Order: sequence, then C-alpha cells, then structure tokens
Amino acid sequence: MELKKDLIIVHFQEVFFNDTNQAVKKTVKNNLQPLVDAAQKIDIHVSFWEDLNTSNTTSVIPIPA
Repeated sequence: MELKKDLIIVHFQEVFFNDTNQAVKKTVKNNLQPLVDAAQKIDIHVSFWEDLNTSNTTSVIPIPA
C-alpha cells in the first residue's frame, strides 16, 4: 500500500457562524488558512468534509481546487 499525504479538515461553513460566535470564526480562519496554504505548498492533499444539507455551503476559508 502506497503512503499518501492527506490533510482532512472539517468544513467550517459561513452558515454555522452568527453574531454570537464571530470570535470562533476568526480563530478558525486564522488557524486553518495557514495550515491549508502550507499543505498545498508541500504537495499534501487537502480534503474537506462539507455539510450539503445547509443552504449556504460557502467556506470560511477558500477550498483549493
């Protein structure tokens, strides 16, 4: 079996955040965005789990193509 480098992130969607938890949104963005950017630079595959049952599936951080 071949070793794969994979980073799996629970997807933090905009619809999850409201007026009372904006600090959490800022923490998520400030901590996950650099991690995703670094993984992309060293060729680690980034996977996102996304809840498609919500009306707004926009991510707090950009999802790499």
